[in-house]
Amino acid sequence: AALLEAQAARAQALERKKTAAPGDSNEYGYSVHKSQDVLEAGIKSGLYVQGSLAVNRFNAQNEAFVRAGDVQGTKSLVSRSDVLVLGLGDRNRAIHGDVVAVELFPTSLWRTRSSQLQRADEPAANNAEQSSDNQRSNTNKDRASMMPNGRIIGILQKKWRDYVVTIQEEDITALGNKVLGVPMDIRIPKIRFTANHKESIKNSRIIVRVDNWPMDSHWPAGHFVKDLGPIGRVDTEMAAILIEQNISAAPFSELQYRELPRDTPEDPYVMDPEEIKRRRDVRTSHLIFSIDPLGCEDVDDALCARRLPNGNVELSVHIADVSHFVRPGMHTDLEARARATTVYMADRRYDMLPAVLSANLCSLVGQADRYAVSVFWELEAATGKVLSTWFGRTVIRSAYQLHYELAQQLFDGLDDNSALKAVPGLAALPRATALTRLAELREAITLLVTTGRLLKSARTGMGALELESVELRVKLDKNHKTVEDLVSKTDLEIHGTVAEAMIFANEAVGRQIATVFPSSALLRHHPRPQEEHFETLIECAAAKGFVVDVSSNFALARSLDACVDPADPEFNKIMRMLATQAMEEAAYFCTGHVNAADWFHYGLGLDYYTHFTSPIRRYADVIAHRQLLASLTENPVPLSPSNELQTLAEHINNKNRSAKVAQRESIELFLGQYLIERADDPKARTLDGVIV
Repeated sequence: AALLEAQAARAQALERKKTAAPGDSNEYGYSVHKSQDVLEAGIKSGLYVQGSLAVNRFNAQNEAFVRAGDVQGTKSLVSRSDVLVLGLGDRNRAIHGDVVAVELFPTSLWRTRSSQLQRADEPAANNAEQSSDNQRSNTNKDRASMMPNGRIIGILQKKWRDYVVTIQEEDITALGNKVLGVPMDIRIPKIRFTANHKESIKNSRIIVRVDNWPMDSHWPAGHFVKDLGPIGRVDTEMAAILIEQNISAAPFSELQYRELPRDTPEDPYVMDPEEIKRRRDVRTSHLIFSIDPLGCEDVDDALCARRLPNGNVELSVHIADVSHFVRPGMHTDLEARARATTVYMADRRYDMLPAVLSANLCSLVGQADRYAVSVFWELEAATGKVLSTWFGRTVIRSAYQLHYELAQQLFDGLDDNSALKAVPGLAALPRATALTRLAELREAITLLVTTGRLLKSARTGMGALELESVELRVKLDKNHKTVEDLVSKTDLEIHGTVAEAMIFANEAVGRQIATVFPSSALLRHHPRPQEEHFETLIECAAAKGFVVDVSSNFALARSLDACVDPADPEFNKIMRMLATQAMEEAAYFCTGHVNAADWFHYGLGLDYYTHFTSPIRRYADVIAHRQLLASLTENPVPLSPSNELQTLAEHINNKNRSAKVAQRESIELFLGQYLIERADDPKARTLDGVIV
């Protein structure tokens, strides 16, 4: 980046061989942090670079990065660059997540990032000179891979939190009560603290907090907070995962329940007749149904597809109207904003909203009247071309609550007798009536699937990628304690059909709010991957004689379609998995903080995209609902300042990331339990697969 080059040139002109003058660093390579005033002035003048410290979990002792942010002074999401910080000395007592200031080395001292993994117990180099010695030969080979290098000279904001640690074995038998806690997160340094009862916690997961990091100490100093319980116990490990990911598992407060409607046998909830009048009522005019995983309680969305008298197709997506019940400023809203997402663990979930909403009044369950926010399209039957679009609040009644497997079976031609037993509510009807309704449902599902194919074809033509990933789930017993089996997700066409309808709605809403609020809409961006991330994909394809063009998403999609080996039916799937691994992470952003040219979603091949279809479990969708409804008013006014919305977007991104990690780690926990319990059964512990 231009600014980084300029800063490095300034450093070179001053003939600074190192960022610290001789004698400024101690035996650990640490130096005194500069004052906040000096740091802020240096950042403002361009002398220092500000960013968040991200430690490489695969080389945590030696390698970290500072995301320099918007280094060119533009609003581009793709102009960002990382500053490489090598060794604990140049990290200078900053901890993963801290907002720091970096002073750059001259370009002659720039190095490339490591391509090697490091064992967690390997010693770290104390300074950048030592930690980069083994990289010097690499830098001579490929100067183009050079990264800006620098040294942290101050901490602007400490992001310290509770850390889950275990005590080193040698500290148990050593004299004294000072111990080193080894964090679960390898990116966090060991923490020295006092344990007056170290024998009782020697096999426990414990919580510690960092108090300070003296310059004359190799490790930060902290204090004991809590004993979570024995290592390996499921409840202990689950609690540790939640703490490490900063996920709230606290029950909802009485204040929240007081402001929400009641719905009990003694005091059932009744819709407001005046509210119904203000909405489009489609309870009797449209055959609406939901398709979700078996046992789903928080039903966010329902669908309808029908033929119009003029031969066109009307497709409608109906989403739970959470914004009707959760208004800005309510205690429930503030808590939902803080949580940002429902967290799904292997054996449990932690809801974003109280159950009276998430599993009841907002959930679009079968045969219940519900408030919704809906999108209706009139489409050309043959092409799927959009002829008209309508957004607004509705009242709906989902006729059937289906699960994916049943919907697929109905589309595939499940026999009538089996279908009458399987579809909720049909078995209780007279057979003739039930058969008529079953035929109507089959017709609607068939039309939905054929429409979904048209929508997918249109997206593919715009460069949408069809990627692959492996999703392993654990099947637990009825008590949710023991793993009975490991299950991989089976892809059905109906999965793709529902996904296309949701993508279609998200794109339409994203376009609407970005058009009306070009400086204050909440969208979702998926950036172009860096070309070097495709190296493994390109090399593997070349080994089979295929050429992969990664110049654009359209070119990549065409290349992946061509990677077909008749002798190896899994080859194309593996290529798509490798392409998935090369992708960048999608993120929410406020349109006022990003150039319009960078609003696109690379993977989906769309210019506009937001999340609108899951407000029960995602706070971003609640914001999208509010913005959509505001955009439909006579004189639309932005709901929040651009800076405030960008801060919220970053918070939601962090919470979503934590939720994904927690889910993955909980599955890995039960997977480990499954393998341990089958230690004497090699067959049960062996699976066929390909390492990608």
